[in-house]
Amino acid sequence: MNDSLSGIFGILVAIIAWGSYTVPLKKAQNLNPLWFQFWLSMGIGASSLALGLFRGFAEFPWWGIFSGLVWTAGAACSFLAVQHEGLSGASTRWMGTGILVSFLIGVVILGEKVALVWALPGVLLLLLGLILVSRAGDAQPTAKTSFSPLRYWRSVFAGTVFGSYLLPLQWAHVDSFSFVPPMGLGIVIGGVLLLLIKKPKASLGWRGVSMGCGLAWNLANVGSLIAVRQIGFAVGFPLTQLALLVSISWGIFAFGESNTPRQRRNLLIAAILLLSGAALLGIAHL
Repeated sequence: MNDSLSGIFGILVAIIAWGSYTVPLKKAQNLNPLWFQFWLSMGIGASSLALGLFRGFAEFPWWGIFSGLVWTAGAACSFLAVQHEGLSGASTRWMGTGILVSFLIGVVILGEKVALVWALPGVLLLLLGLILVSRAGDAQPTAKTSFSPLRYWRSVFAGTVFGSYLLPLQWAHVDSFSFVPPMGLGIVIGGVLLLLIKKPKASLGWRGVSMGCGLAWNLANVGSLIAVRQIGFAVGFPLTQLALLVSISWGIFAFGESNTPRQRRNLLIAAILLLSGAALLGIAHL
């Protein structure tokens, strides 16, 4: 019972923090995403180090560094997706993709048992939601609004990474909190590598805010680690992606995205489909 409660608490933390941590990037239109990524990684690294110092470094699973590097690639694409696709649409796409990918990993790779009578309809609802949300949620709709999956490669790639980067946690067989410091180190390394590959033009300000976003992300990451460990990969991680409700609310009510009745209706229906699919996947877990 205590394990279930801690898993639910981790899910709630992840929902709130993951649904909000990219909001400052949307507000700072002149901030280069690579600089945001770098300072975000510094915030994640600093908070991960603080957790390691508090708990000690009895275990240091090197798989965590790999997870951090993989996450960096997905995060870079997610930040670009926010600017090119809009916060509400992009976040719904990458969270929906993450739900689907994490469920498949739990069932196919980790061998978690599910009831197909619930799982198959759940997967179908997720796919329908992804298709629908790809037709709505653009930050700046134009006359050319026909469906084209290639337009959304950034958010889809980010979702694929976000749905799989915690898999090494299952291979490491360590306490969830022990996984945070090496993963933070991997994210810092990834942020530095991005700057070395393509150094952006100087951006003034937003360093402290970006590091604060990193702290918020890491808080959600810890929550998701607890959820995955206590509830399972196929169900725990998909449920954290209910953060899309928070992201959609930010995009619509704070930034005026999807401001036509049709766009709002499509995003609402898509969110309902995605959340219903996630709920069915939860029921399907035996």
